[in-house]
Amino acid sequence: MCSNCDCNSSRCRSNAKMFGGIGCVLVLVTVIAVLVVTMTDALGADDIVVTIPELGSLLGSVGKSGWSGKDIYQFRGIHFAESPSGERRFKPPVPRSPWSGVKDVRENDITCPVITFMQALTPEQLEERDWEDCLHLSVYTKDFSANLPVMFYIHGGGFTNGSARDHPPGYLLENDVVLVVTQYRLGALGFLATNTDAISGNVGILDVLLALEWVQNNIRHFGGDPSRVTIFGQSAGAGIVSLLTMSPAVRDGLFHQVLIQSGSVFSQWGCERHPVLRARTIAQQGGCSDVNDLDTVNKFFMDLPVMKLLEITEFSSFRPTLGDLNGVVPETPKKLWNKSTKIYPAMGGVTKHDGTFQLANIYNVIGPQLETSNDAIQMIEDISIGLGINDDTGYISVMSMHMFFTQEELERGNFREMLPAIVDMSSNVVIKSPTFRFLQLNSLRNPQKTFLYTFDYAGEPTRFGYGHPTDHLPFNGGVHHSDDNIYIFPTIPLNAKDIEIAKKMSSLWTSFATTGIPRVEGEVDWPPMTRKTGPYLHINETCSVSDDFMKEFTVTKDDESNSIVRPPAISKL
Repeated sequence: MCSNCDCNSSRCRSNAKMFGGIGCVLVLVTVIAVLVVTMTDALGADDIVVTIPELGSLLGSVGKSGWSGKDIYQFRGIHFAESPSGERRFKPPVPRSPWSGVKDVRENDITCPVITFMQALTPEQLEERDWEDCLHLSVYTKDFSANLPVMFYIHGGGFTNGSARDHPPGYLLENDVVLVVTQYRLGALGFLATNTDAISGNVGILDVLLALEWVQNNIRHFGGDPSRVTIFGQSAGAGIVSLLTMSPAVRDGLFHQVLIQSGSVFSQWGCERHPVLRARTIAQQGGCSDVNDLDTVNKFFMDLPVMKLLEITEFSSFRPTLGDLNGVVPETPKKLWNKSTKIYPAMGGVTKHDGTFQLANIYNVIGPQLETSNDAIQMIEDISIGLGINDDTGYISVMSMHMFFTQEELERGNFREMLPAIVDMSSNVVIKSPTFRFLQLNSLRNPQKTFLYTFDYAGEPTRFGYGHPTDHLPFNGGVHHSDDNIYIFPTIPLNAKDIEIAKKMSSLWTSFATTGIPRVEGEVDWPPMTRKTGPYLHINETCSVSDDFMKEFTVTKDDESNSIVRPPAISKL
């Protein structure tokens, strides 16, 4: 029975859970807020209010966890920054001002502007609201009175896509953690840079840092412990996570552990080394009158309607920029790491066939040449160039040929015969090597608290193709890039076998956040990475431990079943 009244309603039971153990002042403020909203009949049975004294009151909702049906209190779309539009475009974010009344955060708010979403809007809808006002985060908790570890997620999407709504809490909150999922400015709005005061660069990273400051200041009102924050991210999000461990713009105590999934700032796509040149090029393509004058370039980008900015940058790539005036990436990642003295417990890894998405992109462009070429050397160099490798010495091509192919295979030059090794090459260059490099370096500083994995489970669902056709490709996606996230965030229906993997993943991820040691009851212990190449964990139906991660660089080639190659009859361009 609720201790605050004589009733035993579901609403009172929810309120009793919320009030238990909170200080008297906060209880009084929150009770008043709940009563005010109740009197106006704004609250439903699954609604709940939390008041942050320094900011205002938030109206959230109650959801359910993935398989046990536990209550999850959901606050989706809490704005932590003022709108970065108008004069604030391309500028560092400004903390959100306090508000009056009760702010409704029961539903997800808008994504940060991306072309695929904005193209679907009518001209009238484009004028309806400020579409750049997207800097918000979502908080999910089970117990307001607790002091639980916090998991802070930074989404991927190539720095040009993604949102908080794509990462619901149902699996992770089967365990005792608080989950925060943030948004940050994407594409040109977040990562364009002229390295001037007008467009200083890396404001998307500053958005993430302000969201982390919000967590430090406010997460205790949701049952979270600000002294136990684990930041984690996948792909581009992993790139940001790894960057934050070494950036001088990050203050001590903002977070305490890191978890990277399939990516790091050491990748070819992790850092833009010529941001001003890229900005001039985009401005020229967009019709800027004088790209040699940076004041003119800055005004050009500031004055563009958001939809026009998205259109002229639709086929441009963006990433954290080198030399920004905000001091986020003042030097190359290698130099930042060498100068940094910060030490974090770290966990991270890759999926078994993590680069098939990139190979699919390449095949869609030069597939006919790859299928018919008898010049294996040129083919491999073309692929390497497509993956972003610049090596005029030829050393990488020579070493790749030595590592992956026999002399006979090179002489035959048969693309399909060489395809498994080419899948490995793609995976290694784009994802596996930079991810491994970050964890390898971290293990040298913190060997007892660095954990390395490969996700090997081939479940029924896959994110290969992301909605685009793949039947014409001569290979399948295997255990594809971001397939691991299927079992961390409930976005795709799972069968019973897949659910068991989701249970395993949620235990590994949350036990690391809670204790610094990832584990699953009944599975093999996961040893830390105490040597340069291992040990590491295979995440599968039954987990296992191997000693030498270098074997993962030829895992497709070494698979005698050749299961990733499709029969020729299926392959049609």
